[in-house]
Amino acid sequence: MALIGAGPVGLGMAKALLKHKIPYEQLEADDQLGGNWYHGVYDTVHIISSRKTTEYADYSMPAHYPDFPSRLQMLEYLRDYAEKFQLCPQIQFNTKVVMALPLPDGHWELELAGGEKRIYKGLIVCNGHHWDARLPDFAGTFDGEFSGRSQMYAGKGGLRISW
Repeated sequence: MALIGAGPVGLGMAKALLKHKIPYEQLEADDQLGGNWYHGVYDTVHIISSRKTTEYADYSMPAHYPDFPSRLQMLEYLRDYAEKFQLCPQIQFNTKVVMALPLPDGHWELELAGGEKRIYKGLIVCNGHHWDARLPDFAGTFDGEFSGRSQMYAGKGGLRISW
């Protein structure tokens, strides 16, 4: 079984696979776990759902966390979760999947960024929803700078339009 992603959902899936003794390889493109909380949001962002509705059912967030934890608190919580349930040894960091192809026999062929190909009996994709910036196509011209949602322009004046 291949499990792509080591963000909040990928970690939850990994825990379930371990609990049910289902062998798997967890592939993470980044050099650390955390997904969006590691690389995809502003440094100063706080989660918009409360700590009690966001935490894993079997692992509470620390009581000293505010109701809307910060990016760094979310990342710390995910790291603690992975450590408590011993998820890190199964994660292959810096392993980016660039293609997933279903095979006629029901297996999956995955191609990694370096060209390596692997075959798996199953595939679980937990790559998040902020992994690829989607920039709109506006009529007219724009000579400014486009960015994805996680990029801040410290010290620059201007207008930011989010979509």
